[in-house]
Parts: sequence; C-alpha cells; structure tokens
Amino acid sequence: MIVLSFGSEVSGDDTAIKICNLLKDDFPQIRFVTCSDPAEILKYDGDVLILDVVKGIDHTSFVDIDSLKERKIYTIHDFDLTFFLKLIKQEGKPNVTILGIPYEKRAEDTINEVRRLLNEFCLKKMR
Repeated sequence: MIVLSFGSEVSGDDTAIKICNLLKDDFPQIRFVTCSDPAEILKYDGDVLILDVVKGIDHTSFVDIDSLKERKIYTIHDFDLTFFLKLIKQEGKPNVTILGIPYEKRAEDTINEVRRLLNEFCLKKMR
C-alpha cells in the first residue's frame, strides 16, 4: 500500500508530512511518500491513500473527493490537488482515498487518530 502525504513548509500545512515520518516504523507494509506535485499521484496504480490537512474539519477523518469544494484559492497547491483528485476520480485510476487531518492541528495531537484510522483502512483492504 502507498500513503502519499502532501503539504508545505508553512506551519499548519506540514502536519501530514510530519505524521508520515513518525509512522514509517509502525507500518512496515506501507510505503510512505512525501509529494510536492499532485501529478505524482498518477505514478501509482491500485489503492492510494492521501494524507493531507483539510480546512473545515474538526477531527481526523476520511474525506469524500466529491465534498472538496471550489473555494478561494490561497496557494497553487490547493488548486492543483483538488483539480487532480477530481480528475483522477473521473478516470478511476488509481483508486484514491483521502485521510484528512484538521488544518493547524499539531502532529502530536492527531497521530493516534491517524494511526487508528490507518489500521482500520489496512484491515479493510486486506479482506
């Protein structure tokens, strides 16, 4: 399984990258990759889990791609990732799931939730 993390060096937007770095040893069966360009998603086939911060959510949860709304664009990253995710969903390859972390929450405050949901996701995919 592949987990792609997105983010930037901006405080609050780097939480997914920090969490992936902390979880690498806990999940040896998962390949964690930090991405800087949404087009990198297209390199992968099969199931891909994206870990990224999401504005407007209160707790770590899976986010439906269809719920990603066009909104005021603050960075090119926001536009590109949403665009690519919707395009990929239409094409169906790879099969993308988003695990969203509340924006501006610290990695230390969300890592246990991410760990739990990642375990559940892995078990579900193994069935």
